[in-house]
Amino acid sequence: GTDPSRRSLSSVPAWSNFSIQYNYACASIAVAIMISHNDYVVKPGILSDFPEPQWSQEFLLSIVFIGSVVGMLVMGYLGDALGIGPALIVTNALVVIGALVSAFLSCGAPRAVWRDVAIGRFVLGVGVGGNYPLSAAKAAGSVSTSEDAVANAAAAFFW
Repeated sequence: GTDPSRRSLSSVPAWSNFSIQYNYACASIAVAIMISHNDYVVKPGILSDFPEPQWSQEFLLSIVFIGSVVGMLVMGYLGDALGIGPALIVTNALVVIGALVSAFLSCGAPRAVWRDVAIGRFVLGVGVGGNYPLSAAKAAGSVSTSEDAVANAAAAFFW
C-alpha cells in the first residue's frame, strides 16, 4: 500500500487545483451580481448597483488569466529557488490574499470597487498560475517511480 503521509502530500495539489477552478468560475458570477440592481437583472431605465466601466467589460475577466501566466513563470522559478513546499505556500497565500482583496476591500464608489476587484483578481491569478507547475512537481515528487510520478502529476489536475 501507499504510505498515508505520502498520500496526503499528493492530495495537496489536487485540492489546490480544485480551488483554482472554483475561483475562475466565481469571477463571472461576481460580475453578474455587481451589474444587477438589488440582485435583479437590470432593465432599461434602471441603473445597476455598480455600473461597469468600459475597461472592465473588456479586461476584468481576462486579468486573472494574465496573472496566471505571470504566476506560472515567476512561481516556477521560486520553486527552484526556495523549494516546492515553501513556494507552494507562497502561491496559495497569493490565492487567498487575492480572493480576500476582491471580497472585502472592494467598497466605496463604483470606480474604486471595479479597480479593487481587478487588483484582487490579478493577485489571485498570480497565485493560481504558480499553483500549476508547483502542484505538478509536488505530486510527482511524492512517489518513487517515474510511472507513479506521471500518474500523480496528471491526477492532481483532475482532483
